[in-house]
Amino acid sequence: MTSQSVRTQIHARLVIDGVDEALRFYAEVFGADLLERFEDNEGAVVHAALQIGESTISVTEHSQYNTSASALESSPVILGRTLEDTDTVCARMVERGSEVIFTIADQHYGKREGRVRDPFGHLWILSRPIEDLDNEEIQRRLSEMD
Repeated sequence: MTSQSVRTQIHARLVIDGVDEALRFYAEVFGADLLERFEDNEGAVVHAALQIGESTISVTEHSQYNTSASALESSPVILGRTLEDTDTVCARMVERGSEVIFTIADQHYGKREGRVRDPFGHLWILSRPIEDLDNEEIQRRLSEMD
Protein backbone atom coordinates (compact mmCIF):
# COMPACT_ATOMS: atom_id res chain seq x y z
CA MET A 1 0.00 0.00 0.00
CA THR A 2 1.38 3.40 -0.94
CA SER A 3 0.86 6.69 0.81
CA GLN A 4 -1.02 9.34 -1.16
CA SER A 5 -1.05 13.05 -0.53
CA VAL A 6 -4.40 14.35 0.63
CA ARG A 7 -6.17 16.93 -1.52
CA THR A 8 -8.31 19.04 0.77
CA GLN A 9 -11.45 19.84 -1.16
CA ILE A 10 -15.21 19.54 -1.10
CA HIS A 11 -17.12 17.52 -3.68
CA ALA A 12 -20.72 16.42 -4.00
CA ARG A 13 -21.93 12.85 -3.60
CA LEU A 14 -25.28 12.35 -5.32
CA VAL A 15 -27.56 9.59 -4.06
CA ILE A 16 -29.37 8.10 -7.04
CA ASP A 17 -31.85 5.36 -7.87
CA GLY A 18 -30.15 3.66 -10.84
CA VAL A 19 -26.52 4.75 -10.74
CA ASP A 20 -25.51 3.20 -14.06
CA GLU A 21 -28.29 5.08 -15.86
CA ALA A 22 -27.08 8.28 -14.18
CA LEU A 23 -23.49 7.60 -15.23
CA ARG A 24 -24.63 7.37 -18.86
CA PHE A 25 -26.78 10.50 -18.48
CA TYR A 26 -23.96 12.64 -17.04
CA ALA A 27 -21.56 11.37 -19.72
CA GLU A 28 -24.04 12.29 -22.47
CA VAL A 29 -25.10 15.72 -21.19
CA PHE A 30 -21.93 16.97 -19.46
CA GLY A 31 -19.21 14.89 -21.12
CA ALA A 32 -18.42 13.29 -17.74
CA ASP A 33 -15.62 10.77 -17.59
CA LEU A 34 -15.95 7.78 -15.28
CA LEU A 35 -12.94 7.70 -12.92
CA GLU A 36 -13.93 4.75 -10.76
CA ARG A 37 -16.90 2.51 -9.98
CA PHE A 38 -17.32 0.01 -7.12
CA GLU A 39 -20.22 -2.27 -6.25
CA ASP A 40 -21.14 -4.45 -3.30
CA ASN A 41 -21.76 -8.21 -3.36
CA GLU A 42 -25.38 -7.66 -4.47
CA GLY A 43 -24.29 -5.51 -7.43
CA ALA A 44 -25.37 -2.13 -6.00
CA VAL A 45 -23.03 0.70 -6.86
CA VAL A 46 -21.62 1.93 -3.55
CA HIS A 47 -19.38 4.55 -5.16
CA ALA A 48 -18.61 5.92 -8.58
CA ALA A 49 -16.60 9.04 -9.32
CA LEU A 50 -17.03 11.25 -12.37
CA GLN A 51 -14.86 14.02 -13.74
CA ILE A 52 -17.00 16.87 -15.11
CA GLY A 53 -14.85 19.68 -16.41
CA GLU A 54 -12.43 20.54 -13.62
CA SER A 55 -14.65 19.03 -10.91
CA THR A 56 -15.24 15.58 -9.51
CA ILE A 57 -18.58 14.33 -8.21
CA SER A 58 -19.42 10.98 -6.68
CA VAL A 59 -22.60 8.98 -7.01
CA THR A 60 -23.96 6.17 -4.88
CA GLU A 61 -27.05 4.00 -4.98
CA HIS A 62 -30.12 4.73 -2.84
CA SER A 63 -29.95 2.44 0.22
CA GLN A 64 -30.95 2.17 3.86
CA TYR A 65 -28.06 4.58 4.58
CA ASN A 66 -28.62 7.06 1.75
CA THR A 67 -31.84 8.63 0.50
CA SER A 68 -32.07 9.75 -3.11
CA ALA A 69 -33.49 13.06 -4.26
CA SER A 70 -36.17 11.23 -6.25
CA ALA A 71 -37.28 9.32 -3.13
CA LEU A 72 -37.58 12.65 -1.31
CA GLU A 73 -39.37 14.13 -4.35
CA SER A 74 -37.09 17.16 -3.95
CA SER A 75 -33.48 18.18 -3.62
CA PRO A 76 -32.35 20.70 -1.01
CA VAL A 77 -29.03 21.13 -2.87
CA ILE A 78 -28.49 22.93 -6.16
CA LEU A 79 -25.42 22.03 -8.19
CA GLY A 80 -23.93 24.73 -10.40
CA ARG A 81 -22.30 23.97 -13.75
CA THR A 82 -20.45 26.75 -15.56
CA LEU A 83 -20.08 26.02 -19.26
CA GLU A 84 -19.79 27.60 -22.67
CA ASP A 85 -23.20 26.72 -24.12
CA THR A 86 -25.98 26.60 -21.55
CA ASP A 87 -28.73 26.36 -24.16
CA THR A 88 -27.35 23.26 -25.88
CA VAL A 89 -26.65 21.45 -22.61
CA CYS A 90 -30.12 22.32 -21.31
CA ALA A 91 -31.67 20.95 -24.52
CA ARG A 92 -29.65 17.71 -24.17
CA MET A 93 -30.80 17.37 -20.58
CA VAL A 94 -34.46 17.87 -21.53
CA GLU A 95 -34.16 15.37 -24.41
CA ARG A 96 -32.99 12.83 -21.84
CA GLY A 97 -35.80 13.37 -19.35
CA SER A 98 -34.89 16.51 -17.37
CA GLU A 99 -37.36 19.23 -16.42
CA VAL A 100 -36.71 22.95 -16.84
CA ILE A 101 -37.37 24.80 -13.57
CA PHE A 102 -36.18 28.25 -14.74
CA THR A 103 -35.69 28.83 -18.46
CA ILE A 104 -32.17 29.64 -19.62
CA ALA A 105 -32.03 33.42 -20.15
CA ASP A 106 -29.72 36.40 -19.84
CA GLN A 107 -29.85 37.45 -16.20
CA HIS A 108 -29.43 40.95 -14.78
CA TYR A 109 -26.42 39.80 -12.72
CA GLY A 110 -24.31 39.14 -15.81
CA LYS A 111 -24.91 35.47 -16.54
CA ARG A 112 -26.89 33.43 -19.03
CA GLU A 113 -28.41 30.87 -16.76
CA GLY A 114 -31.34 28.70 -15.78
CA ARG A 115 -32.25 25.75 -13.55
CA VAL A 116 -32.99 22.17 -14.54
CA ARG A 117 -34.01 19.07 -12.53
CA ASP A 118 -32.32 15.96 -13.89
CA PRO A 119 -34.19 12.63 -14.18
CA PHE A 120 -32.77 11.59 -10.79
CA GLY A 121 -34.22 14.58 -8.91
CA HIS A 122 -31.05 16.66 -8.66
CA LEU A 123 -31.18 20.38 -9.41
CA TRP A 124 -28.61 22.03 -11.67
CA ILE A 125 -27.99 25.69 -12.45
CA LEU A 126 -26.47 25.90 -15.93
CA SER A 127 -24.52 29.12 -16.17
CA ARG A 128 -22.28 31.11 -18.53
CA PRO A 129 -20.85 34.55 -17.70
CA ILE A 130 -21.94 37.18 -20.25
CA GLU A 131 -20.84 40.36 -18.44
CA ASP A 132 -17.88 41.11 -16.21
CA LEU A 133 -19.59 42.79 -13.25
CA ASP A 134 -18.16 43.68 -9.86
CA ASN A 135 -20.06 42.95 -6.63
CA GLU A 136 -21.28 46.54 -6.31
CA GLU A 137 -22.88 46.49 -9.76
CA ILE A 138 -24.55 43.15 -9.11
CA GLN A 139 -25.93 44.46 -5.80
CA ARG A 140 -27.11 47.67 -7.48
CA ARG A 141 -28.98 45.69 -10.12
CA LEU A 142 -30.52 43.40 -7.50
CA SER A 143 -31.67 46.42 -5.50
CA GLU A 144 -33.40 47.92 -8.56
CA MET A 145 -35.44 44.78 -9.23
CA ASP A 146 -38.26 45.55 -6.77
